[in-house]
Amino acid sequence: MQLGGLVASAGINIGLAVIFYSLYSIFRKQRTNVNVYFPRYVLRQKNVFKTDRFKLASLVPSAGWIQRALQPSEDEIIASCGLDAAVLLRIFIFSMRFFAICTLIGVGILAPLNYTDNQVSHASQIGLLFDSLDLFTISNISNGSNRLWIHLAALYVISFSAYWLLHMEYKHVTQKRLEVLSTARPQPDQYTVLVRSIPRESQEESYSASIDRFFSQYHPHTYLSHQMVIRDWRVVRKKQTLESLVKEIERLKQIAPHERPTCRDGWLGLFGSKVDQLEFKSRKFEELFDEFREGQRELQNNGEAELPSAFVSFKSRWGAAMAAQTQQAENPMAWVTDWAPEPRDVYWPNLSIPLLLSKLYAVGVWVAVFAIILTFVIPVGLVQTIAQLENLRKWFPAIKIVLKIPGIKSVITGYLPSVLLSLLLYIVPSLMLFLSKVEGHVSRSTQEREAARKVFFFLVGNVFFISSLSGSLIDQLYAGFSEPKNIPNQLAIYVPRQSTFFITYILTTGWTGFSTEILQLGIFLLNFIKVRILGKTTFDETDAISLPYYRALPSVQLFILLGLMYAVLAPLLLPFLLIYLVFGYIVYRNQVLFVYEPSYETSGQFWPHVHSSVIFALVLMQITFIGVFGVKQKPNASILTIFLPFITLFFDNYCKSRFVPIFANLSMETTMKKDTEDEKSGAKDELLQCIQGSYKHPALQSLDLRKSDADDNTDLLLPETPV
Repeated sequence: MQLGGLVASAGINIGLAVIFYSLYSIFRKQRTNVNVYFPRYVLRQKNVFKTDRFKLASLVPSAGWIQRALQPSEDEIIASCGLDAAVLLRIFIFSMRFFAICTLIGVGILAPLNYTDNQVSHASQIGLLFDSLDLFTISNISNGSNRLWIHLAALYVISFSAYWLLHMEYKHVTQKRLEVLSTARPQPDQYTVLVRSIPRESQEESYSASIDRFFSQYHPHTYLSHQMVIRDWRVVRKKQTLESLVKEIERLKQIAPHERPTCRDGWLGLFGSKVDQLEFKSRKFEELFDEFREGQRELQNNGEAELPSAFVSFKSRWGAAMAAQTQQAENPMAWVTDWAPEPRDVYWPNLSIPLLLSKLYAVGVWVAVFAIILTFVIPVGLVQTIAQLENLRKWFPAIKIVLKIPGIKSVITGYLPSVLLSLLLYIVPSLMLFLSKVEGHVSRSTQEREAARKVFFFLVGNVFFISSLSGSLIDQLYAGFSEPKNIPNQLAIYVPRQSTFFITYILTTGWTGFSTEILQLGIFLLNFIKVRILGKTTFDETDAISLPYYRALPSVQLFILLGLMYAVLAPLLLPFLLIYLVFGYIVYRNQVLFVYEPSYETSGQFWPHVHSSVIFALVLMQITFIGVFGVKQKPNASILTIFLPFITLFFDNYCKSRFVPIFANLSMETTMKKDTEDEKSGAKDELLQCIQGSYKHPALQSLDLRKSDADDNTDLLLPETPV
């Protein structure tokens, strides 16, 4: 890609970012947009507007929102938004620290070193400077040059800086997790275990009786109660319909009788006499409510509806830990236990999937994931050809006329490919989340973590590898698979050539992407329709959305990989990446404080996944440099680089041994301390009474006809007004 294309992409993306951030600073001040930009405020009833009076200042862009987003401390964010949100921000903090070091080394030392090499004459350099950025990459270093030793030293410094910062962050997140677990209020999931593959001694014995018999025998002092998983979603669907009717009836009650809409009481509302909608909905609610209660009574008396899964609660955290973290029976495929997710985190439909069948589903899903990755190879490869003018001229001769228009060539080669790639990949996270649900995971948090893992693999395969090898793709793939030892050399040759494209991708997906994230354009338009066209002014809890980790995490992980790959190869990419990380940190602080309402809390359990992705990026970078030094005819440097991947894997193994168990299990020390505190507080009996009904199946839960009150979570740390 020529330098003109990069300049065009930077200009367009900077312009769009300025426009979007300016619009956000204006839109957030408007009374009608409070449900878009401050749903957490409204949900928790922490803000009340006393006037709708127009103020001229509300139409003037301002940057005060940045100061408000940066004001709360990390502990305050954890108390208000949860540790998961704080860990997402820690990823940006780690990345900013690490790539600040890389930028100092890359831009301060390596870029001038590459530019001043004598491989290209000075006159040619001046002409080439205006065509590409290759002069600042390692490609401009002469083969066999002693300057490559400086690159090797930089590679070692960057690698060990990553080890140091990763260890520091892992230790920090672990300490915060232990603090949260030791100070958190008692929650049902701390006392409850999910039991699957429940056997029965005879067909006459119910699963419920089998659970009572087993846990009363083997956990006699700690077993409290259990709640069965049942198979009947007809009652659940009726309950959901009733909840929708309740909201509709509440809305109709707020409309004056003479203005209230009417409907026909016949088939599908197309036939029959006209009646008041409130009267019709109320009558329909009463009929459906009677059917719902009758269905619940049938389920309670029907043992055949029980599934071999249940939530078993214990009298202490210690008892739950003993059950969740040990093998219950001689047959490891029976009485399989694991920690129960939070009640709000449970994905009930997947509990009806047998445990063995879910393992088969997982295999099928990963086959589907790899098939999707291969399917996207062709469109991603076609997008890359747009960045190569020679291909466009050869395949579309008529485009020569268009390319003569001033600036068009730069826009087509610089901006268009990154935009098309971003649009092409937009549906991928939702697709991977759907596959993670099919895979059989029983909690929404696990589904999102697995979806994030799948999206990251997809981005590595289709954005990094396919974009890097987009020249003669088929030949390169064949060479790599037929002779794996050539993979480092292939990466060494083709990866540096795509640095300019990845800079434009960072500009489009990062700079402009974050501005669209904070603007929430889709939700803004939906709110406009509700308020201006439908006349809806009340806030519904469904209007508050949770942070989509499966979208946010993989993008950051991909850019960490790009930064590592190009830190030594093409260091001019690093300043663009650093700006991206600063934008992301500010935007997501704003979003977790004002917009996203947590739908679950795992106390940072996705951090090990992020750590593993950084380790993968480090190993890939180091393997690539084995090939780079080989291509550059510096075999001694290649030999010294071979040690780095083994050091990285040793460091990763140490971290897994030291930290991962803390994220997977609860220690006996922690559980016993918390149990002792409960005993001293005197609230244990009341606590156990509440726990026994926490995991009741949705089909057996009572219908709450009251309007929901504000959440009792800790107050948001926000100013008195959100504007």
